Amino acid sequence: MFLASLVVSLLPALAVAQYGNPDPSPTSTSPAVVPSAPADTDGHRNVDVAFQNQFVFHPNNFTALNGTQITFWFPNTGLDHSVTQSSFAAPCTYLAASSNTSAGFDSGLQSAKTFTITIVDDTKPIWFHCKQAFKPSSL
Repeated sequence: MFLASLVVSLLPALAVAQYGNPDPSPTSTSPAVVPSAPADTDGHRNVDVAFQNQFVFHPNNFTALNGTQITFWFPNTGLDHSVTQSSFAAPCTYLAASSNTSAGFDSGLQSAKTFTITIVDDTKPIWFHCKQAFKPSSL
């Protein structure tokens, strides 16, 4: 499973996200050009999923206040990705409902789509990961 975590915390909220470590070895083919998310606007942050055809979120560190919309942009590269909420204690496991938390969000495996969440409590961290279990040998 590819690890990714996002922290949205405190005033202003701090967010950090990262997939697992991509293989740094060079390849003989050029990666396909993948459109990226548009620039951020007031009250709206845009995050590239699988940025530059790598297993990373971009940006991987940002702040977000209550009411900010975070939109995740999924490329169409032939491999679906997700943004799935988890917890600090289990960063690669879907956040199931418990006695003190509701179930987390999950975009499902996607390509060529967007998925948006709205920050409603910037005092609580939000962790997320990509649940894609397949890693091609070229990545």
